[in-house]
Amino acid sequence: MRVWIDLVNSPHVVFFLPIIKRLKQEGVEVEVTYRNFAQTAQLVKKHNLDATLVDGHGGKNKLAKVFSLIARTAALFRYAKNKKFDVALSHNSYFQLASAKLLGIPSLTSMDFEGQPANHIAFRLASIVSLPTAFPQQNALKFGAKQIRRYSGLKEDICLADFQKTANYSSVIQEAFALSENEMRKPLVVVRPPPTLALYHNNDESFFDLCLTRLCEIDVTVLVLPRVESQKVALESKFPNFKFSERVLDGLQLVNCADAVISGGGSMNREAACLNTPAYTLFSGELPNVDKQLEKQGLLIALNNELQIKNLDIKKKETVRNAANQQAISDFMSHIIELKQAG
Repeated sequence: MRVWIDLVNSPHVVFFLPIIKRLKQEGVEVEVTYRNFAQTAQLVKKHNLDATLVDGHGGKNKLAKVFSLIARTAALFRYAKNKKFDVALSHNSYFQLASAKLLGIPSLTSMDFEGQPANHIAFRLASIVSLPTAFPQQNALKFGAKQIRRYSGLKEDICLADFQKTANYSSVIQEAFALSENEMRKPLVVVRPPPTLALYHNNDESFFDLCLTRLCEIDVTVLVLPRVESQKVALESKFPNFKFSERVLDGLQLVNCADAVISGGGSMNREAACLNTPAYTLFSGELPNVDKQLEKQGLLIALNNELQIKNLDIKKKETVRNAANQQAISDFMSHIIELKQAG
């Protein structure tokens, strides 16, 4: 079997690594394409993935996104035309899904956020849509999904399927962020800004800004992981005591070492929750159902009012991480096999 995987955002690298490992263990030939968006290219290099760059991102502008969609889809079509792939896999790469449809390649997409407008494109193009159990059925049908399959747990359970703590990773963090011994003794808070270039982002960052101000008032060391360079420039000028790294670190190891993770939403929050690192979300829209599930379990805290933020306090954590839900990746691998058999 020949499998084609397309990575379009940095969390997709971590998601597909354990999947690629299992496919190769079964003797499957895997080819990977990626685009240079967020830290995707750096993570591809860091994890020594043999992957081909097929670039393109349209930014926030909707018209530019349409042109980017057409251009990258055409480029992927040319790439895959004579490859004789049996299946195509992605986490909502509508570029790949469109080119696979044109080439007659059975495709599987996965997604865990029902608030993503582009689901309308991806779900209609995919042969199979693989979703976590928390994704609302009515939303999947509304987006045009025809063949829906479920996996147990969260996307992050798949990311963490092979996770092992790296000894002394705190020293890597100290070097990468140029931290003093005193800064290392303080609680380490990892901050991930909102996804400002995403279609679903509503541009309301007032609570996020208020939270950053609060972090300046308490005795913590703030490590910022910008999604794009413009965020780094803006935050460096406004918060000179925040720490940035020029290196791309292993996000799972970083989150595991952190004492708290604060994000404008996204995978890092849920990775933190799965690793028992206190996780706070400042997502400015309707919380995804997967986040609501974690909130009910007490593993994620939504900071959605000024009083919560003004009372925010962070201490050194004293928790042991949960074991990853191995059923999640087992379910997902079965969906790939079904896709091949159906194709």
